[in-house]
Amino acid sequence: YSSNINISFFHSADEFEIVRQQRTQFALVFAR
Repeated sequence: YSSNINISFFHSADEFEIVRQQRTQFALVFAR
């Protein structure tokens, strides 16, 4: 049960990182 929480936590962190990178790329393209 504890390991499942850790997996879901890291999975959410990965999704957050992906969204952050996508927003950064969008901002760079929009700034051109």
